[in-house]
Amino acid sequence: CRHAATAKLEDVYKRQLLRPFEPFIKKRHILEIGCGCGAMTRYMGEIGASVTALEGSLRRASIASARCRDLDNVSVFCDNAENFNNEELYDVVTLIGVLEYSRIFISGENPPLEMLRLARSLLKPEGTLIIAIENRFGLKYFAGAPEDHLGTPYSGISDHYQRNTAVTFGRRQLERLLEVAGLGKPAFLFPFPDYKLPNVIITETGLKHPNTSEIVGNLLVQQSLRAQGRPYVGAFSEQSAWYGIVEEGIVDSVANSFLILASTNNQLPPVLKDNLEKVCAYIYSVNRRAEMCIRDRWKTVLERFFPAFMEFYFPTAHAGIDWTQGYTFLDKELQKVVRDAKLGRRWTDSLVRVSYGRMCNSLRRKNGCVM
Repeated sequence: CRHAATAKLEDVYKRQLLRPFEPFIKKRHILEIGCGCGAMTRYMGEIGASVTALEGSLRRASIASARCRDLDNVSVFCDNAENFNNEELYDVVTLIGVLEYSRIFISGENPPLEMLRLARSLLKPEGTLIIAIENRFGLKYFAGAPEDHLGTPYSGISDHYQRNTAVTFGRRQLERLLEVAGLGKPAFLFPFPDYKLPNVIITETGLKHPNTSEIVGNLLVQQSLRAQGRPYVGAFSEQSAWYGIVEEGIVDSVANSFLILASTNNQLPPVLKDNLEKVCAYIYSVNRRAEMCIRDRWKTVLERFFPAFMEFYFPTAHAGIDWTQGYTFLDKELQKVVRDAKLGRRWTDSLVRVSYGRMCNSLRRKNGCVM
């Protein structure tokens, strides 16, 4: 019963994993390798993608097929990806909870690398690969959580994987594999508590934000890290550890799992790249009634309500800005300014580019001001 309940939770939560990419995914031609019982298959079909789903288990493939029987844009095949005889190329290939099993289902000297090469060969030029996988060095494993596949504490950290077992990787290991497979410059996102039950997805932009300690730290300490329903006594409080981890700048190394985007031309599609550069985190609420569920892109209150902020606190400056020209937060430029500065009391946390209106320019000339 416990495993059935966990599986149902995964069905509800797991589809949140791809919601940040929904505008990009809809109407695309997608190959889902290892579709399982079809939770993600159904979701992608519902939003309008054309989905070809592969599953090696006949039982699971049958369930996925039945689950999507009313969707004409979804086809489910029971086959191993290595043997799949198809000359089509796809806009998107997904390996969600699949790459770690490559040693079991893929032949070759280096099955994970061969799996990535196979996925790349099935992509169109400028196609996108989406991967979700556990982090071998995730914080929960240091706290004593059983390794998700081997079932024993510290077995992943200690590299007790065998040639015929599942295997997971750290971030740098994955970056090297992707580089060799011809999928360089990947973008990493960090689902919490992990990719199977994501409540929050942190972007690299969020980790680089000047206020990351406040933004990311506050989000992570709220997360329940007992995601797998497998009981263990933690060696320390994982929630309490996150603030220090954020301050140290190593969230990307000890996040419990990864969500990865990589492209055949080493450059993400503009719609994905622009979105990831503007958003700090995606936050979901799915444990409410359907009409009350929410999703949110969190950029900080200041960025959302900047004009109102200026009007309330600096009315004169607000009146002089031409708001029709928009405004731009210069987080990267601010980081360059303060990166080498000796950190004491901080008076500047945001840098914003605005356009001055005619009234402001007249005031500047009259008063001899430089702004």
